Amino acid sequence: MGARYLVRVENSRKLPITDYSRVRQSYGRMLADFGCRLNSSRISSVAVELDFFAPDRRKAEEMVELLRSQVRVLSTSDLLANEAVEGKEKTLEEAKRLFNEERFWEVHEKVEGIWRTASGEEKQVQQSIILYAGALVHYQKNEMETTLRMLKRSLEKMKWSADSYFCFDLSRMRREAEGMIGRGSVSVFRL
Repeated sequence: MGARYLVRVENSRKLPITDYSRVRQSYGRMLADFGCRLNSSRISSVAVELDFFAPDRRKAEEMVELLRSQVRVLSTSDLLANEAVEGKEKTLEEAKRLFNEERFWEVHEKVEGIWRTASGEEKQVQQSIILYAGALVHYQKNEMETTLRMLKRSLEKMKWSADSYFCFDLSRMRREAEGMIGRGSVSVFRL
């Protein structure tokens, strides 16, 4: 069975998202030369995220070590490992922490875990957070039109009557999204 890893390496050269294609090609070649395949990548202000497939865990770990020899590795995750399911509040606190670290793909995955069993308005607000994080994933891939379109979809679902949902400041998220849509440009912020 193959392996799938997410490795976050330091964005020490402060690569902008406009370098996305070049960075993806460069890391894609490196991974291919090592027998691995890049699934997805993203650029944040602090990290370049590499989501890749390897023939097996040993090869994935060797790839991580190769990356460590060249750049500072901030974190690694085995994406096929079964994570223990946390309670809703803990999951959302972890998702907020990840949001503030610009780890939007991981926010999407975390909240999706609780969204699957939610219902009613709560399911809607969780889906709005998932869409919001997904929009910012597209931003990290330099896909502006998709980002803005997804932010609009997120706002349409963010009908929660309160200004917050557990630790998520929905009021701030709404204001930020409306500003980005109005300007036609994206800015990353902390919750």
